[in-house]
Amino acid sequence: MKRTLALPSLAVALMIALAAAVAVSLSAGVPKASAYYLANGCDEYDPDRGITYYCTPDRTTFYTPDGINPNWVYPGTEGKSFGDDLGGGFTINDNIGIPPPAPYVAGRDYCSNPEWTWTMFESEWQVACYNHDVCYGSQQGRLYCDVTFYKEIIAACKANHAWWLPMRYWCYSDAGDWYLAVRIFGGSHYKPRQTSYEPRGS
Repeated sequence: MKRTLALPSLAVALMIALAAAVAVSLSAGVPKASAYYLANGCDEYDPDRGITYYCTPDRTTFYTPDGINPNWVYPGTEGKSFGDDLGGGFTINDNIGIPPPAPYVAGRDYCSNPEWTWTMFESEWQVACYNHDVCYGSQQGRLYCDVTFYKEIIAACKANHAWWLPMRYWCYSDAGDWYLAVRIFGGSHYKPRQTSYEPRGS
C-alpha cells in the first residue's frame, strides 16, 4: 500500500503567503489608471483634471460643459450668446437663397482658432470644423451648430483614443475649451454664406 504524503499545513501557509507577496510586488509596478468609467459604464471621470463627463440619457454623447444635451437642440435653435439655454430665436428657413457649401477637401485646415485654444487634436477635428463652418454659413441655428460641433469632436476623441486613456481625456478637455470658445466668440462668424467657395479652409 502506497503512502500519500500531505504537505504540512505550515508549508502550505508559507506558499500562499509567498504567492501573495509576489502578487503585491508585481501590482506595485503597474501604474494606476489615469481615467475611469463610472458605475453606469457610460459616464467618465478624469482624475488628473477632476472632471466628470456625464452621458446623455441615450448614452450617445456627453452633456456640454455648460450642461446642454446636444441631442435636445434642434436645427434652427440660435442661442445667440454664451449662457443661453435653448436659445431665444429660430432661423428655420432663413437659409433660402444661401449658396451651397464648397465640398470638404482633405488636407485643408478648417479649424481656425485663437492662440489660447491651440490643440494637438486639431487634425482629428477637421471634418467637425468643416461641418461647423457649413452649419454657420447655412444659418442652421448658432446653438445647434455649436452643440453639434462639441458632439462631433467628442466622438473624434473617442474614436482616435479608445485605449490610451490619458490622451483621450486630454482630448476631451481640449474639446470643452473649443466648445466654450465658439459659444463665447463665435457670434461674429454666424452669418450667411456668400458664395459656394465657402468654407475655404487654408
